This record gives sequence, structure tokens and C-alpha cells, in this order.
Amino acid sequence: MTVHSTARTAGHISLLPLAIAAAALVAACGSGDDGASSSANGNAAAQGAGREAAAGISTATLPVGRYVIVNALSGKCVDVAAASTADGGNIQQAGCNANMAQAFDVSQPSAGVYKLINVGSGKAVDVASAGTGDGANMQQWADNGTNAQRFRIERVQGNRYVLTNVNSSKCVDVASASLDDGANIQQWSCNGSGAQQYHFYPLTATGRGTLPVGQYTISSNHSHLCVDIQGGSTTAGTAAVQATCSSAQTQKFDVLPEQGGAYRFSNAQTHQSLDIAGVSTASGALLTQWTDTAGDNQRFLVNATPDGYQVVARHSGKCLDVAEWSTASGGKLQQWDCTGTQANQRWAFSAGSGDTTTPTQPPTQPPAGWRLVWQDEFNGSAIDGNKWGFEVNGGGGGNNELQYYTARAENASVANGVLSIKALKERFCSTDGCRDYTSARLRTLNKGDWLYGRMEARIKLPGGQGLWPAFWMLPSDSVYGGWAASGEIDIMEAVNAGAAGGNTVYGTLHYGGTWPNNTNSGKPFVPASSILNDFHTYAVEWEPGVIRHYVDGTLYNTQTQWWSSGGAFPAPFDKRFHILLNVAVGGNWPGAPNGATTFPQRMDVDYVRVYQR
Repeated sequence: MTVHSTARTAGHISLLPLAIAAAALVAACGSGDDGASSSANGNAAAQGAGREAAAGISTATLPVGRYVIVNALSGKCVDVAAASTADGGNIQQAGCNANMAQAFDVSQPSAGVYKLINVGSGKAVDVASAGTGDGANMQQWADNGTNAQRFRIERVQGNRYVLTNVNSSKCVDVASASLDDGANIQQWSCNGSGAQQYHFYPLTATGRGTLPVGQYTISSNHSHLCVDIQGGSTTAGTAAVQATCSSAQTQKFDVLPEQGGAYRFSNAQTHQSLDIAGVSTASGALLTQWTDTAGDNQRFLVNATPDGYQVVARHSGKCLDVAEWSTASGGKLQQWDCTGTQANQRWAFSAGSGDTTTPTQPPTQPPAGWRLVWQDEFNGSAIDGNKWGFEVNGGGGGNNELQYYTARAENASVANGVLSIKALKERFCSTDGCRDYTSARLRTLNKGDWLYGRMEARIKLPGGQGLWPAFWMLPSDSVYGGWAASGEIDIMEAVNAGAAGGNTVYGTLHYGGTWPNNTNSGKPFVPASSILNDFHTYAVEWEPGVIRHYVDGTLYNTQTQWWSSGGAFPAPFDKRFHILLNVAVGGNWPGAPNGATTFPQRMDVDYVRVYQR
């Protein structure tokens, strides 16, 4: 990353007794059902009602119901191989499809203990031969009531669940943490990795739900503020408002599956449901909290759009809306006629504190023809020194940056499957003098160097005036001379995000002569949801004579023209490069932090992967 040229009050209708009565039908759901018959629709309705009774107010343990199960690491679906209906049919992962071999009815035979029945076969997920060792295979088998077919399912992060077999106390695991179709699913000692974590997407007669079940913060794409309960009140009828995003429990909502593909949002602190006041169907009716009544004014449809999520009250058909386009903390939230793509009716759902996933599409899979050659999933407890080195200096990065880059755990660490790079406001002195901020800059130089490939990372960004996070590449050998004659590939940069920089990221190439005879070219891109609250996948595809930039699989920038004073085209982008990750503070492009900038700031990286042809 280097020099740039750019600078309620009453009226609730209670349906709860009906929901509880319907819950008794859950046990009849699913076995051998192909999902196409009228009984499937009845089963789905019964399951939805059953969820209302069984889910309660929390997603800490999984609500019962019918689900599509997606591995958090690979983004692939748990699947019965070849849609087998026989005992012993193998359980694997595969690309997600609409086949009932990828649908499972999840019920609780006893408190805290689950069984999973495949909808296509009517058979239970089973540990082969009731094995207790690592590597014992997952298969399907006729339900026999043994603990080899019983699991505990517990949320370990915002919307990620771990399945632990009751008999063996081992975790359901994708073998070798594979990303491939057909990879086997087995049991293995629990290790906290993404290969042992799963998203549960509700499945109803209307299709697979948009969001996996879990705990989320909900933020406005217009104001970038989070949905909160005014004053943290536990009183029914208290308004829901927007507020500066924080770790407060009042900004966390358990997103629970309901009938007909709808969701309920239960506040994590008050345990009350988001509610359209007075069951009103009028535009301008306020969003409040209220004890759950199972009314449709507490049930919401969540629709994915290119501009973010649209949240629609089921009873009125109106959209959740930031009143009067407010950008102020304390601004009211209401329902209003759904109109076009306006940002005050678009929302981001970010999985709860510490989570590494988002309710967007599963991790982007590379196009056909690319093979994985290097990866870091950050599933350990420390930064892998065989893959990453630290740059330690306070030299300003050639951009008059204000931070001191350190190798301290305070500035860079791995936990819960995430690499976190933290910018701190603190006085720090070392061999390059004293600075008022610290951060970290990691690189793969001489540990991972590549000529051509697809370089990809899934990242959630820090924000505020003076923050400059980047995922980028520099030449490993500088064959063509000093910067920028030997080139630079900026896969993703953001400056002053959430402040003057909005929700924009940049993909840029630097080339030409050595400074100051250098030049650059690139484009900005604005993702559909918040770069601060959500993870997004940033990538380049670098091939001879062409470099393409992507965000979340969307191609937004293709470059085929550049030059170097040190050699003929395609120089300088025909030599080895390595990857860098860092968060700079201040510098020529963003300028210095101001009084509105808060610290610490953190860039979270879910993974980095390199593919080649």
C-alpha cells in the first residue's frame, strides 16, 4: 500500500396456544417425504409452529425444524451421497441444490439432545458401528434410538453451530477440512475449526431461508447505525431505535425461524420480540419490542437484494425503514411502503460478537479451472510463522503514516478462526522513534510468493477518519527497479470507511517509473452491505496480460494496460509477488484521525487463499 494520486401499546392478537398445540405434530414430520406433496406443506406448517414453541427466546441451542445444513468453512451442503435411501448411505458435503438429500428434520427426542432425519430417505444421521474413535464415518441408518444417532447442537459463534455425538463426545467434521464436493463427513475430536462448524438454514414450503439461524446485529445501510432498544429498557412497548454500533446485548437479536419462511427477532437482553406497534398496517407505525404473541406483526420476511437485505412485516407487507432518513443516534425505526432501492430500507445482518460469518452467500468458490495451492484459515491459536512474517517499523510506509507496526499480540492475533489486526491509540517508542498509534503489517515474503493466480480473502474492515486497511501485494524481487517500477497490486483498500469514505473499497494497480515517475489505475466499488459490519470476499485474478478485481464474486475492474520503465509489457506484472495485510493509521490519502475516530479499530480476516491454474 503506497502513495495514491487521489486524495405498542395494545391490540396484540395472541396465537400462542395454537402454536403450542401445533408443536405436537413435529414428530410426524419428514420421514421419506420428498417435499413435493400436500403433506409436505402440512409438515412445514407444523414444523414452523413447533419452532415457535420450542425455540423460545434464544438460539444458543438450535430450534427444532427442517433445515439445510451448510459447512461454515467450505460453504457446501451436508448431503446424502447419490440421494441414497438405503441404510449405510454415506454423508458427505456437496454443492448446495434443491434435492431433499440435503434437507434434514431436526427434532429433540429428549431435552438438549437432537436427532437428524434426512428428508429424502427418512433415515437418521448415524455414526457407523457406534464408533467412538476419530475418523468414524457419518452415514444414514434407520432410526434405532441409540446414542450413535443422537447429537448435541450448540451455537459457538453468532450463527455457527457444533454437532457433538452423544455416544462418542466427538464433533461432526469435514475430513481434512476439505473444500471439495464429495469430501467425507466423519467424527473427530473437537478442535474449534470451521470444518466442525455449520450454518442451519430454515427450509419451508417457500424454499431455503435467506438467513441461517443465529444471533445477529442489524444495521442500516443508510446510516450505518445498529438497531437497539431505547435506553436498554425491558418494558414492553419500548421503541426500537438506531444507535452507534457497539457490543451491547441490546443490539443483538436471536434470529428465529417461523412459519412460511418468516423470521422472529428476539432481543438478546430483553428477550422480547421486535414488533410493529398496535398491529398497525399504516405507514409510519413504529418498531417496538413486545412479549412474543406469535402475531404476524412480530414476523418478518427477509429478502436479499443487490443493495442489501429488505425486511418486510408479514402482517402489513411494509418495509422496515429509518424514519425521515435519519442518520442520528436515537433515530426512530418504522414501517413504510416498500419503495425501490432506497438505502433507508436496506439492512445488514452481522453475526454476533466474535463470529466469522455473515448472512450473505456462502464463501465464494473459484471459477472452474482454478486449484487451491495455499491457504490460511486461521484455525489455530497463533499466527503461523511458516506463512507470515511481521514488518516492524515506524517509518510511515512512504505515506507519512502515523502508526508504529509491531509484532505484539496486542496488534495481531488469531482466535475463533479469525486473524485480527488491531490499530491502537497509544504512545509507543522503539528504534524508529515514538508514535501515537500502533498496528500490525503481515506479509508472506519468502514464505509465499507467486507468479500469477487468484488471491482471495474474506475480511471485515475497521472504520473511521484516518483508518486505512489493505489486502495487497508487492514484488518479491523488485526486478524492474524501485517502487513502483516493479509494480504493486492493491486487491482491496478502504480509507475513512464509515466516515467520509462511506462504504467504498478500491482495487488499484501501481506501475510506471520509480517514484515520483510512477502512476496508477483502478476503480472503486461499493458492496451491497456494510464493509464495517459484514465480511466480504475480496479477490484478484492475475494472469499474463490481465488483472481482474472482484468483490463477493462480482467482477468490477479488468485491467490489461500498464507499463514499467524497467522492462517490456507485461512487465512489471510478470514476476513473483507476495501478500500483505495491514491497517495503517493516517497518511497522505486518508489524513489523520480526528475527534470522532474511536480506538481500538480491528480488521478481521476469516481466511486467505491462493489458487492457480
